[in-house]
Amino acid sequence: MKKVILILIATLSLTFGSFAQNKDSGVPSVNNPALFGGKGFGSAFMGFLRSSNFDYAVRFTSKESIEKYGEDKIREFYKSEKFNFNLKQASMSSDGKYVNIRSTTYEFGTGKFKDFKISIENGECKLVLPDNLKDFLK
Repeated sequence: MKKVILILIATLSLTFGSFAQNKDSGVPSVNNPALFGGKGFGSAFMGFLRSSNFDYAVRFTSKESIEKYGEDKIREFYKSEKFNFNLKQASMSSDGKYVNIRSTTYEFGTGKFKDFKISIENGECKLVLPDNLKDFLK
């Protein structure tokens, strides 16, 4: 009987210990852009923007972009733009430093591609913004 209880406790501890989460936010720490948020980084990031959760959107913006533009300017950009389209991941490639994700969407009845440039920082996917903010998802 003791063996059965020990096996049960060990199994439960391994099961619940495998759900790694960032303790301060409750968002799973995922370093694979294809698995981020269950549908991929693009869909999860668009969910942050559509639900007006700009703090998460800034949190998942790369350090390089934040240093370039500043958190306040990025947050205001996210608030001012309309990101009311759904994304479906089409392809993913890596050049060693960045992961490039191409997603498909329909905008005004026309099929389009939207590209994301992702870096992995501290075990999390982070969005790298383009040189001109207005070029983001255009």
